[in-house]
Amino acid sequence: MKASWVLAVVMILAPGKGYAGEGFGFQELWAKVRGDAAEIRATESERQASFSASERSARHWVPGFTLTGRGIHTNDPAQVFFSRLGQRSAEAADFNPSSLNHPGTANFVSTSLGMQWSLFEGGAGSAYRDLQRSISDLKSLGKNRAEWEAYVETASAYGTILHAEATRDSVTALKGTVQGILSRYSVGSKSNPVGYSGLLGLKSLLNRVQAVEEQLLTEADTGRSRIRALSGAVPDEFQVRKEPLSVFMSVVLPESQVTGSDSVSVSLAEKQVELAGASIGLDRARALPQIGVFGEGGVVTGARNTGAAYAGGLYLRWSLFDPRDFGSLSEKRLEREAALARLEGARSAVRSGREGGLKSLHALERNEKLLQESLTLMGEQVEVASRLFQSGSISALQLVEVYNRRLDLLLGHQELQRQHIQIRAGLARLASGKGITE
Repeated sequence: MKASWVLAVVMILAPGKGYAGEGFGFQELWAKVRGDAAEIRATESERQASFSASERSARHWVPGFTLTGRGIHTNDPAQVFFSRLGQRSAEAADFNPSSLNHPGTANFVSTSLGMQWSLFEGGAGSAYRDLQRSISDLKSLGKNRAEWEAYVETASAYGTILHAEATRDSVTALKGTVQGILSRYSVGSKSNPVGYSGLLGLKSLLNRVQAVEEQLLTEADTGRSRIRALSGAVPDEFQVRKEPLSVFMSVVLPESQVTGSDSVSVSLAEKQVELAGASIGLDRARALPQIGVFGEGGVVTGARNTGAAYAGGLYLRWSLFDPRDFGSLSEKRLEREAALARLEGARSAVRSGREGGLKSLHALERNEKLLQESLTLMGEQVEVASRLFQSGSISALQLVEVYNRRLDLLLGHQELQRQHIQIRAGLARLASGKGITE
């Protein structure tokens, strides 16, 4: 809560688009990723399609209607004869064998309207509806998972940029100090072995600092590339708003959220069990009879007249035996057992992952605190050593040693921050992210 308040104050005080100059805040970047990420758009389309299928399956009890119309020109004896019957205009001459065999040609139009209404489906309609609802829920979870994965990846990459640039600022400041000493160093000749050794040490330190600076620049650019890979709406080159990494991570991926009871992987496994159960119900329904009513009315229009007719009644459909269905129910039951086993595995993986992740996170936070104190102490030591060097109390080699230890601590702190991001992101991927991506 305290971290959220601190970040809110930073956001309010930030001038213009960013803090200390132009830059994107995390929520601005996430809005671009969320609206443009290909995987999120794909899973959203799948979710909408499955929802439509679920809505249609819920209307299985509504009667179906069909309309058929045919315009016919024929000299087929049977069709010509029955078209005249359909027009209710058969004549005695039509029953003459010669007329029956050689009726000539006829033109007529046949139109019919049919209705079929299932009264009992053996549970097939309801089972299919439940199956489609489970699929729709599964697709919704898939969309949520894709969105949460993109959110965690964006947060992780953003945090990488933050800690790489913060460390780079400190390293750049150290480089400026070393360059300043080198520009004023006047005893570094080969005739003065001690002084020359100090000169070599300072130059070696400068090379190391420059290499580290370049490495940190590359790491920050890699973080930007990860975000751009998620969304083409993100500019090729962008700056982030500077803020403490610990505050940022505690706000965008709070511990209470990433260790909550909900888990996307467990929810997906639970839905797979539900889906397997619905498949069993649908398979059972195939062995039961289907009963319904039907009706049909038709009109035949020809050269003689227009006649209408109707028919209606009950129907029974029952598949008594189909060798392709033999063993199908056992197969569905085995699939459900497999889904249950995967659900158990998912729950176990989430539980052990959270326990190990939390222990690592808390240990790392304690180490970060200690290392931060060491950085503060080392900062004082650097100031003292710099004054001692200026007064001639210590040699350049001794000063280089202090600066090297300072650089080592900076790199150690950066590595802890990198691990912090990885651990918190790993914990987040076990969670559901409900509400946090909004």
